[in-house]
Amino acid sequence: MTGSTATLTPTSATSRPVFDRDAIRTAVLDSKPYSELVPFAGVQIELRAPSLLEMASFRDANATPGDVDPEIMGKSIIRHCYVPDTNGQEKVFEDTDLDVIMGLYYTPDMKNLLTRIMKMLGDDNTVKEGIEDHTKSPEAESSNVPDNEPSSQTSDQ
Repeated sequence: MTGSTATLTPTSATSRPVFDRDAIRTAVLDSKPYSELVPFAGVQIELRAPSLLEMASFRDANATPGDVDPEIMGKSIIRHCYVPDTNGQEKVFEDTDLDVIMGLYYTPDMKNLLTRIMKMLGDDNTVKEGIEDHTKSPEAESSNVPDNEPSSQTSDQ
């Protein structure tokens, strides 16, 4: 089978297709950036995920060891908000807008926008919580019954 790049078919032991290296590389390298429309003050803003290089350089430029950049939320809005239907070519804000953005009020629209940016970047504990959810043992899951809910166990009366 040397030199074969054909997609493999699933075996009876699996229900999902198995892809070869070339198919996987092509799918990953040709993938489109994640984007979503977010309503804000009666308009739509397109959030676009950064490339890995953009994300690394942004974090490096804004990282202060042991400290949190107080302007990180404003910088994230500038970095990830685009005019819809411009294929990621036109940003809504410029770096010079940072002071004005930092003076905006924390409205429900602002909270939604920031939450969606953080989820897109994996900075809102969704990644951590997802890992924890998949690593819990079934025994630990069954013993975590909140105090205000009845246990599923029945007792003899």
